[in-house]
Amino acid sequence: MDKILIQGIRFHGYHGVTPSEQQLGQKYEIDLKIGTTNDQFSIVLAGRSDELEQALDYTLVVDSVIKIGTQQSFQLFESLAEAIAREILNRFGVTDVWVRVKKLSPPIQPSIAFAGVEIHRTAS
Repeated sequence: MDKILIQGIRFHGYHGVTPSEQQLGQKYEIDLKIGTTNDQFSIVLAGRSDELEQALDYTLVVDSVIKIGTQQSFQLFESLAEAIAREILNRFGVTDVWVRVKKLSPPIQPSIAFAGVEIHRTAS
């Protein structure tokens, strides 16, 4: 199955369990893999026709992710991943989505590059 890849969506979000995470925020990075083998969007049709109407508008997807990440607040990045997956499935009518959420340089010792979660959800 063909997939659209969008990697490295970065934003400053206010997610976490500790008061400092909720007040000061942290840097997050989101990676997406989106399945589009439905009637609305198709990589095959877009590739053959070279018509934008056949393709998924990446800008709208990125804007949706940033809006969720910056305007909503979650204690767990698992919840952030679920919210992003639901939005992409419901708004864009795609068949499935993988969402990887990375909390960059989380406030733990010893220092690590990131902590994260990856989920795969399909349309109902």
